[in-house]
Amino acid sequence: TEFSAAGQVRHVINHFGKFAEERGISVSNEVGRDVTAPAVPVTAYSGILLNLYSNALKSLIAVRASVKAPRIVFRGWNERHQHVIEVLDNGAGIPPELRKRIWDPLYTTTGDTDNPLGTGMGLGLTLVKQVVAELDGTIQLVPNPPNGFSTCFRVVLPTG
Repeated sequence: TEFSAAGQVRHVINHFGKFAEERGISVSNEVGRDVTAPAVPVTAYSGILLNLYSNALKSLIAVRASVKAPRIVFRGWNERHQHVIEVLDNGAGIPPELRKRIWDPLYTTTGDTDNPLGTGMGLGLTLVKQVVAELDGTIQLVPNPPNGFSTCFRVVLPTG
């Protein structure tokens, strides 16, 4: 059955809420209360968002000194038989020459051992892409994110 996308995003945000707050990272949920997620397993939906969220947090922690107002925004809407959910951040971004490699198994850009979230194993985005594909959806790194964001991952899932 379908479920509230905004409610699920709120649940995911709360998972690292205190962590983000302690580091001065603003996290906002711009998913409308009327937006429903498609009839997919809630754990798969949450897992996708949680991975993208933790990656955004790692990116912001890696550049904390150079970002004046670190922030992460979740946006979501439904359009023409599709559910769209985005996770945006104004962290380090992904250099153009690395963008194709981010989907490769065991490839990681998070080698910062001082990061309290740990270093990446290079499996997160690979698994997210696989789960999204199994749900007949797509995930992409948006080329030019809007409004001062450096990174935007967009997941599109069918609704019907």
